[in-house]
Amino acid sequence: MGQSGLHAQIIRALMNILANVFGLERLMIQLPVRLQDEIGRRSEPLPDVAVTREGYIAYDENPAADDLLLVIEVSDSSIRPDLTSIALLYAKAEISEYWVVDVDKRRVIVHRDPSQEGYREIMEWKQGETVSPLAQPESHIAVADIFPQ
Repeated sequence: MGQSGLHAQIIRALMNILANVFGLERLMIQLPVRLQDEIGRRSEPLPDVAVTREGYIAYDENPAADDLLLVIEVSDSSIRPDLTSIALLYAKAEISEYWVVDVDKRRVIVHRDPSQEGYREIMEWKQGETVSPLAQPESHIAVADIFPQ
C-alpha cells in the first residue's frame, strides 16, 4: 500500500524523537517482527516503528514479541484496523506497549496491559500533552513534536 508524504514525515519525526530516547540502534522502521499467537500461528507484520530491547546487532533473525518494548503504527487511512484487528494481534502476542498515531485527529492512542482479549488499558494523548513510554517513563514526548507544524 502506498504511503502519503505526511505519513512518511511522521515516521521520520518518530525516528528522531525515539532515537533520542532509546538510541538509534534499537529502532526498527517498517521492518518485520516475529509474532506468535496463543495457538502457535506465526506472522511477521511490518509496524511503522518498533523499539527493541537490544541493539540490532543482537538479532540474527527478526525480533520476536518479547524483544519489543514499543510498537507504533501511523494511521492516516488505516485507523479502524490499527485500533481493532492490529491491536488484537499485538495484544495476543503480548507486546507490552502499542501506540497508534492518528494523523487525522493529531493524537496518540496508547495501548498497554495486553491480554488474549486485547489491551486492558487504552489512553489518548492530544496536542499540548506529553506521553512517556513504559520502557523509559522519565522521558516525556510532546505529542505536538510528532506532527508537522
